[in-house]
Amino acid sequence: GSVTSQVEDKLRENNIHFELKGRIKSAYSIYRKMYNQNKSFDQIYDFYAIRIIVDTELECYTALGMIHELYKSVPGRFKDYISTPKPNMYQSLHTTVIGKDGIPFEVQIRTKEMHQILIHLFCFNIS
Repeated sequence: GSVTSQVEDKLRENNIHFELKGRIKSAYSIYRKMYNQNKSFDQIYDFYAIRIIVDTELECYTALGMIHELYKSVPGRFKDYISTPKPNMYQSLHTTVIGKDGIPFEVQIRTKEMHQILIHLFCFNIS
């Protein structure tokens, strides 16, 4: 099955209440990132990303463990913005893993509350 259905099954098995969204970066935003950060295409890890929204902080870490059980993680691509939020209050766990097809993708995990704060931040362009 697809990445999203594999992840959904795993979270359900463990009785985690979640919301999951997958997104594919547009060609334009990939180009912009390559240009702005001076990266080549094979250095862009997040052109496919999934976001998992759970109820509690503990579930964020539990979900992260499940992701790392399902997929091999890419060294140096894990960031814990929950224990150490960004200066703009952004909180989330980010990890990049290798899908079954060998293509890396990014996973972002946060709580509903963290997600609300984000929507709030980005609506007012304080990013």
